Amino acid sequence: MLRALALALVVAPRVVGSASRLRFEASNDYTTRIGHPIAGQLPWVDATHVVVDVARPFTLRAKGARSACEATTWTLTDAGGRAVRLDGAKPEPVTLDAAGAYALVLEEAACAGGEARRVDGELFALHVRRELRELSRDDLDATLDAMEVLWRVDGPAGRKKYGPNYTSVHELANIHLQNAGQRDADHFHEGFGFLSQHAKMSFVFEKGLQAVDKALTLPYWDQTIENAQLWRGELDDEYHTDIFSPRMFGTINHSWVDLDASDWREPMYAKFAIQDGRWAFERVGTVADAPPGSPANAYGLLRTPWNQNPSPYVTRFATNRRFPNCMMVFAVVKPPPQQAPALRTAAWWIRNVEFLPHGPAHAGIGGGMKWNTQATETALRRSGLAKRVGELAAQPSVARTFAQIQPFASHRALWRHHFIDFPDACAGPATSCVASVAPGVTDEALGREIVRAQLSADMKNAVASRVDELATPRGFGKVGRAFRDHMVGFLSGDHASLALDPSFWPIHPAVERVYMFRLLHGGFSNESWTATDDAPCSKGGPMRAHPGDAADACYRPDRKNASAPPDEWVGDGCCYGHRERDGWYEAFPHKTGGIENQEMLGLLDVRTRGPFVDRGAPVYHHLRWDHCEWFRRWKN
Repeated sequence: MLRALALALVVAPRVVGSASRLRFEASNDYTTRIGHPIAGQLPWVDATHVVVDVARPFTLRAKGARSACEATTWTLTDAGGRAVRLDGAKPEPVTLDAAGAYALVLEEAACAGGEARRVDGELFALHVRRELRELSRDDLDATLDAMEVLWRVDGPAGRKKYGPNYTSVHELANIHLQNAGQRDADHFHEGFGFLSQHAKMSFVFEKGLQAVDKALTLPYWDQTIENAQLWRGELDDEYHTDIFSPRMFGTINHSWVDLDASDWREPMYAKFAIQDGRWAFERVGTVADAPPGSPANAYGLLRTPWNQNPSPYVTRFATNRRFPNCMMVFAVVKPPPQQAPALRTAAWWIRNVEFLPHGPAHAGIGGGMKWNTQATETALRRSGLAKRVGELAAQPSVARTFAQIQPFASHRALWRHHFIDFPDACAGPATSCVASVAPGVTDEALGREIVRAQLSADMKNAVASRVDELATPRGFGKVGRAFRDHMVGFLSGDHASLALDPSFWPIHPAVERVYMFRLLHGGFSNESWTATDDAPCSKGGPMRAHPGDAADACYRPDRKNASAPPDEWVGDGCCYGHRERDGWYEAFPHKTGGIENQEMLGLLDVRTRGPFVDRGAPVYHHLRWDHCEWFRRWKN
């Protein structure tokens, strides 16, 4: 249970005996380096209840011990009653190999006319997550080495070598694709399941790392640090961060503006791949590598069907140049009275946090490329639609952004609603592999759907609910006709829907931290998942196909008539993944598995010790944003 090896927490425990205070410290390199106790912001961590890293050495030290008293003893007892005794005011470093709670007793014998003294405390040996740049050089290398194993060793071989908790990244990437790339709905995104589904992915990934090396956890990447560095002049470009270096996740040494769609062919593919390091020129899987029925694009690559990217490499277009910033985080952690109504309840907070601050985390790396947008964008302006959107939103600038086609959102929505179809197979360049309008779709219906998709992309819910006020049928028809005659082309990088870029994995733990901070500071006005298990699919629920729809949001898999009324869009299983007791699809649509959503959210509830001490969920060393002005004001 215990072995000699080496946290910096100063505690003030309960003392029995002399009024002269005896206390203890538990310290390691990380608490010294970071300058804060592990999980010190959590309500169940205090002077007598201290967190240490499991499977990492820490040092105990008696404070206030009387120099004349040599008889100082420590007793650590695990949940099974097994005890280990340590001697001296500063005993040899200790490592707790098993996670859980340990009773700690520090005793000092009576001496020099003083009475015996005793301190009772408790140590929680837990898995602790830290920011990538907080890791020591050795721990960072060990983490990256173990991550690479998950890429190079397949699931069956890994489980044979490392044990049952091993899961390869290709297995997890297929889970993500199976759930995000279906036509009936997105079972991981755009709904209440977003946070819990991605927390599950991180949890399973982390268990795989620990199967390789039990001391490891999944680090997080706080991208607001890059933004703060830019403001302070410490960084000249987001992509020049240490995160994108040969040592970590490979460099990004290009700019998307260098590329025209007609150039997207070999040898350009390699320029937009991961350039160096462990994952240099990492390749995308093919349908031959995946279970039958896995989503794929027309080139037979394991990408979402609306992403007709023919490159064989994991692609980084890096088009956004806008990582999440400090104010994006502040916008979602403010207490409920200061929040917009859509962010006051837990369920709707989760629904919206997917877009900000989370969305730019992927868009800034994967990005995308679009072409042939001018005709549709001109129609949006000349029809008066863009101006009217700006008026209803009471933000004239919205008119400009609304008239900029966002095909990452519009193409998948149009495809899921059967307004457009993609080719079954392509062999030529991406510019020849574009969508076509589905049979029976009128220009007016198509234009209206494009407008809704554009509004959904910008989360302009209030405007989307008044879509019929935006234009006449003829105005919608002009937009639809322009789109039909000049089909917009689009392909994206591989960061949002494909989980093979190594920088994908530290992003979602950063969202978990934001959620935990919000729980501790104001919480939510309503934390219930929903009134009933079917509520995410009910009329007006979060899974509406468009924010303005009065009907169910789910997409009907067998809906062929694009002009069918919204009340006919309901599909029995299309909300799966977003309800309280849902797991995920392991093989769509017949096999489900994984942790239930409500159970996973429970493992993120930092207000009680149970999820971490009893269930083994990881804690974060701290929930701080000291580089952000809002946090400095908050803590003061």
